[in-house]
Amino acid sequence: MAFLERLVIDLLLRFWSVEQLNAALSDPRTVALIVGGLVAVATALPGVILLLRKSALTADAISHSVLFGIVVAFLVMLALGADPDLSSPWLIVGAAAAGVITVVLTEAIQRSGLVKADAALGLVFPFLFAAAVIMVTRYIPNVHLDSDAVMVGEIGAAWANTNSYCLDHCDEVIITPEHPKAEVGRRCLNCTPGGITPRDPRAQFEALCANCGTYSAAEAWRLRLIDAPPALIFFPRAIITVGLAALINVLFVILLYKELKLSTFDPALARSFGFRPGLISLALMALVSLTAVAAFDAVGAVLVVAFFIIPAGTAYLLTDRLWRM
Repeated sequence: MAFLERLVIDLLLRFWSVEQLNAALSDPRTVALIVGGLVAVATALPGVILLLRKSALTADAISHSVLFGIVVAFLVMLALGADPDLSSPWLIVGAAAAGVITVVLTEAIQRSGLVKADAALGLVFPFLFAAAVIMVTRYIPNVHLDSDAVMVGEIGAAWANTNSYCLDHCDEVIITPEHPKAEVGRRCLNCTPGGITPRDPRAQFEALCANCGTYSAAEAWRLRLIDAPPALIFFPRAIITVGLAALINVLFVILLYKELKLSTFDPALARSFGFRPGLISLALMALVSLTAVAAFDAVGAVLVVAFFIIPAGTAYLLTDRLWRM
């Protein structure tokens, strides 16, 4: 992610100055528009395929069941002694696996003949979502699940969750006792109340530097240890996270357009041509899971369903050609 963010920053700096870029990326409305547009692109493409397959409810199911995968991956990281970083790619892998598990369990229940497809989906995803909530409350203490954030996300706060990148005057600053900015003094080693005082000839002293150490460029500027400020870019994480999901979905549709089209409208014919509709379906569900996770912070687990379905449904009313949709 850091490499991609730096690549995008270098590209943007060809057209804007550091001040202009920071001004744009620190504006909540601008960042919300950018992230919202990327979420729309990332979700609309798989949403079209889901709508044509009459599996629109699958997006709703997966957007809820991904929480199960995130929680399980989080607990596994805790059990292995790893740092449970909420931005870890293992959480995304767990979420994708949960989406695939949702589809597999739904198809297994449907093939049993006991219930219909929609009822099977209605059995699976509430079970996984409830299991995730139970595990969070039971095994992960001090976790606050805000209902509004879960439902509609926090796209207005996306500008505040940033990574900083230094472009100029980035060297670490090392303060030694000989440095002009060093705050040097003395400390009495054997002074005691009512006994030896600092003015006593018997007093023993050692040199003391109050601010000696190594500082990053930003810390050094904040403490006024350097004269020139570092050139910093504060880049919102959501832009790259959602943008990468959008890029993956675009490439998936472009590279597998023929297979997606054939397996959507005539799975039997696709199978006779040597394609594997089941595998394509699992790959599609994995991408839906990844997209739902990438968009979770921005639009939540409920509003993301609207992003999946409404653009596809609107396009379905306007055209009867898949490539136009």
